[in-house]
Amino acid sequence: MKTRGSVTLFISLLLAVILGVFQVLFQSLRIAGGRVQAEAGVEEGLYSVFSGYHRELFDSYRVFFLDAGYGSAGFRPDIMLNIVEDSLGQSCYTGKRENLWNCSHGMSAVTGYTLATDNNGAAFFEQAVDYMKDTLGIQGIQLLADQLVQQKSTVEEQKIQGDYDRAKEAQEVYEQKKEEQTAVENTDAGNGQHTPADPDTAAVPQVQVPAGFQNPLDVIRQVQQMGLLGLVFPADRQLSQAEVRLEELPSHRELEKGMGSGIAVSDQGMAHQLLFLQYMMKHLGSFEKENAQEGLRYQLEYVIGGKGSDRENLECVVKELLAVRTAANMVHLLRDAGKQSQVHQMALIIGSAVGLPFLEGVISLALQAAWAFGESVLDIRCLLDGGKIPLVKDTGSWQLSLENLGKILEILKGDMDVQDQGMTYSQYLQLLLFLKDSQTRTERTMDVAEQQIRAGGQENFSLDHCVYSLEVEMGVRCGNREFTILRSYGYGM
Repeated sequence: MKTRGSVTLFISLLLAVILGVFQVLFQSLRIAGGRVQAEAGVEEGLYSVFSGYHRELFDSYRVFFLDAGYGSAGFRPDIMLNIVEDSLGQSCYTGKRENLWNCSHGMSAVTGYTLATDNNGAAFFEQAVDYMKDTLGIQGIQLLADQLVQQKSTVEEQKIQGDYDRAKEAQEVYEQKKEEQTAVENTDAGNGQHTPADPDTAAVPQVQVPAGFQNPLDVIRQVQQMGLLGLVFPADRQLSQAEVRLEELPSHRELEKGMGSGIAVSDQGMAHQLLFLQYMMKHLGSFEKENAQEGLRYQLEYVIGGKGSDRENLECVVKELLAVRTAANMVHLLRDAGKQSQVHQMALIIGSAVGLPFLEGVISLALQAAWAFGESVLDIRCLLDGGKIPLVKDTGSWQLSLENLGKILEILKGDMDVQDQGMTYSQYLQLLLFLKDSQTRTERTMDVAEQQIRAGGQENFSLDHCVYSLEVEMGVRCGNREFTILRSYGYGM
């Protein structure tokens, strides 16, 4: 009997030890399982948060962002946190609502987030670039790069030419001398006196001025003082009167700042700049391609001009086009020997007509500037009419003869032939956009995107309330153990 009692006691002690070990193992497994389940709940909560991306923003601009305003005018990170907390709580229960893991969440907080407007819109830029990479492909990017870089170098080469600046100065000298000459003649006429000819002037050969001669420099001076947009705007088009309040746009107002969750964004090198440029051309409207029913319609023009109305932005573009075309046309005039001879002959006639033949050199330069300007006005009229203009002209693509320079107002009032060789208005817009700095392009593109979403009926929508990435810290208790879970998620991950 004693032997049996010893065996029973040994077995009892052994079973107690085994049960103790199993209890420890079960508790450890329960804590480990609870932790895994809690982590899964946090991750599922983050997925749920970001599954609520803004549909209209994606449909229109192909970028993923979560509107953390949730339809209100404020910024509500607490709503995002509540969604994650709910997911964590639900993950701790089985299908019968039993807390199998004995888990509960404690203190929780949003520890970081990145907004669409942070770092000058770096997240917006990144997504736009990624979208265009998938759309264009490597060959398309390289072809675009070669084309735009060549066009940019051509424009920059023309802009550094000092000849046009000297021609503009000559215009001013001519105007000044002409006014002085007129003042002297009026004074002499009033006194009944006759001013003797200047010896230097008398030595200059005089030419016969044709009957009914109209000084083209006077006409161009008149045109330059007129509203350029009114001269070149097509008669069959209606100018958009849309306006926005600039102070309400992201690039002009005080923005909500992100907390920075460590989500990296791509660099903004040349290839990415070209991709973003194509993104703008694809998703933003313009004078040539209006794609908005409300708000600004000339959206690419807004990126260039940055003004509060379509009219002002189109005027800015027209002025920039005028500068590019005038410089290019001036280069052509300087290189064309035949046109230089015409300029010299016309300068002698103008000098004789105004009594300043000794200023033939100055008048020649002024006349070249006027001719380049007149040709450029016709170029812009052609572009707005849907025609094409070569970036660098030759004799065959030149439109305005020197004899018709003084009749430019009559020409603009009539019907003009639309050329079909060269670059379109959209291609010139693309070139002007390429000459803008990256930050301006990105910020104003976001201005357009936000303004269009608001114009579509969501008046409280703000891009600086749109979340790109989120980081949360969740406190969890499993049995007698406490730990924290730190997780982040975003559209770029």
